[in-house]
Amino acid sequence: MADGRRPAARSLGGFPWSIWGLVLTLGACATPGDPRPPAAGAARPPATPAKASAAARATSVDPWRGRTDLLQAPPPRAGVRLPLAGLSRVALPNGVTLLLLPDPTLPLISVQLHLPCGSIDDPAAQAGLAAFTFEMLPQGTRRRGADAIATTVEAAGATLNTRAGYETSQIGCSGRREQLGLCLGLVAELAREPAFAPTEIEEVRRRLLGEVRDARDDPSTLAALHFANQLYGDAHPAGRAISAESLARITRTDLVAFHRRQLVPQGAILAVSGDLDPATVARQVRRLLDGWRGGAPRRAPPPALPPIANGLHLLLVDKPELTQSFFALGHGGVSVKDRARDALRLGNYVLGGGGFSSRLMQQVRSAGGKTYGISSAFEAHADDGAFRIASFTRHEELVPTLRLVLRELAQLRLQPPSAAELLGAKGQLAGGYVLEYQTAAHLAAALAHAQLAGLPDSYVSELPLRLDALTLEAVATAIRDRLHPDQLIGTVVGRATTVAPLLRQAGLPFTTISYQAPISAALRDAAATPHP
Repeated sequence: MADGRRPAARSLGGFPWSIWGLVLTLGACATPGDPRPPAAGAARPPATPAKASAAARATSVDPWRGRTDLLQAPPPRAGVRLPLAGLSRVALPNGVTLLLLPDPTLPLISVQLHLPCGSIDDPAAQAGLAAFTFEMLPQGTRRRGADAIATTVEAAGATLNTRAGYETSQIGCSGRREQLGLCLGLVAELAREPAFAPTEIEEVRRRLLGEVRDARDDPSTLAALHFANQLYGDAHPAGRAISAESLARITRTDLVAFHRRQLVPQGAILAVSGDLDPATVARQVRRLLDGWRGGAPRRAPPPALPPIANGLHLLLVDKPELTQSFFALGHGGVSVKDRARDALRLGNYVLGGGGFSSRLMQQVRSAGGKTYGISSAFEAHADDGAFRIASFTRHEELVPTLRLVLRELAQLRLQPPSAAELLGAKGQLAGGYVLEYQTAAHLAAALAHAQLAGLPDSYVSELPLRLDALTLEAVATAIRDRLHPDQLIGTVVGRATTVAPLLRQAGLPFTTISYQAPISAALRDAAATPHP
């Protein structure tokens, strides 16, 4: 068959032929019962296990008895430095850094253009402009239309993708080593020559509007969006959510201007990895990017996060059809260059980043039976970041679940990770770190992101060594300094008629809005109902 699977057995009357064959074979082997007793001296059949004597069972040897060593997990693996053999960089005259990472293990290549722009550069009234722009890049260039680009990529068996992030964005192409020239050319073409055809603009706008509607229908996504707006505020790019209104304001002129202003060579990194010859790639790239000029505008730092008053401050987003409550709560986090970030990786693993081994999972799910899953994470940006815990539970269990979460947050400061917990966290994060970079493309992307953040290669390659070197006291200090369980904001998406009385009875102050309300602090406050 085309997909390589074996054909299923033909069936008769709902049973496969193979089963009928087995039945017939067994039937042919059977003989009619013989009522006559066996002749004297005739051999008797051996006793069945059910008739075996107790003495025989007692004398049998169980090869697994006493093997308690089989129940012990192997010791955690120590972290090792990631090898960066063959890594080189070429600084091009137009400001692009060519990052080359050869890896002949497989006949594959990857081309990734990393640009220092993203939704952080969206104008305040046009949230989604960066996402809109990067969605438009594969929809046609001045050389060929969207269909021609798609046909070219599919015929070559390659992949082409674009993505707008918060502070960085990418254009990528990957395939067999024979497609290196094709991928280099496509990435350069999309970056330099997008057409922004009016018909394609409206098609992309419809698709983005559909994603906005989907986000409002997904309670966990809706909770995350409102939480970000609560934490960062309307004035901060990370606090602004894409909306139907912001997408409607974006014109072709805006897309062209964003492309001209932000998709420029100065500060960009072209990461090429896989089965390649560095000198050949450098020659090809110089030719393809010749004439590409421009420097990105200076980005003003985002405003400081609004202060959080003492206590837990909840926003209840009413979605009447829900049978469960979804919540996100937390506070400000750390930047990528914060010296405590590595220690917080370990502390967060113990709290809620370590899956079933984490304290939150053990107490809220396993012992408390409140949810199927709960996690915590630190999200780091160049200037700031966020700490967030997310989960879901039945409406009636929301208040007990929140109390359990608050208890574990406070407990982590009072009883920081033990030696055993820290050893387990190091074993996973440091010992398993190499598994995150099983391809040269993954490693090249991590090195490019580090460079864009102003960090050295060792930030990526030596993370396991830094984690292994951290002490219990260093992790405990980071937790005490950066975790604030007495200053939290939170969003709950649930059925207000059920949840609001429970929150009120528990003495938790909250504000209620409809799930259709804007994700904007100013507009939300005007439509909100406070419950002190």
